[in-house]
Amino acid sequence: MRPPAREKEEVVVKEALNNLRIPILSEFNEGEGFFEGCLLLSKETVFVADTERHTYPFIRKFILNILKEFNEVIYVRIPKARRYMHPDTVFNRIREDLALAYLPAVEETCLFTEDSRERIDFKEFMREKGVEIIPVSDSEQSRLACSFVPLESGTIFHYDTALDQKTRKNLESEGVEIIPFHPNALLAGGGSLRCHTLRLCRRKN
Repeated sequence: MRPPAREKEEVVVKEALNNLRIPILSEFNEGEGFFEGCLLLSKETVFVADTERHTYPFIRKFILNILKEFNEVIYVRIPKARRYMHPDTVFNRIREDLALAYLPAVEETCLFTEDSRERIDFKEFMREKGVEIIPVSDSEQSRLACSFVPLESGTIFHYDTALDQKTRKNLESEGVEIIPFHPNALLAGGGSLRCHTLRLCRRKN
């Protein structure tokens, strides 16, 4: 973990996962470096953003390990700044075919597979995958616009301060339901909405 205050946090998480009998796919036990997470886009695809909370050697190790279980990894290099500390500060899916993203932060995108690595245009690649991106503004990104929790496909739990009216209307036109709440108490905990939650499993009816 990147901040000193989070040192050894992964030990507690590992113990919890072992108690829940959830398999551990990748661990980091040696050397100097940091890796604080990724987003699962599907059973085939993982999204990794190279943020201030990551170091590239650890990202590279993670990608090599994860490609044993997933078909592809989308790697995105973004500015090394606190406002982009985690992947979900710049990208998050609402449902399988719709996402919010702050595209100016995407400096470079590469697609990794077991046999290849190639540069791609992130927005075009996601469109080819059937995912339409609704862009958010610089101001919205700073208000954690992408850091929401999808409760189910097309329904999200989100801060009432995060989105501009234009973005809300775009989401409404797509049939998205937003369940708003005021974030003051949650932000006092030192993290965003997604930072304070962990979805272990989602089952389809």
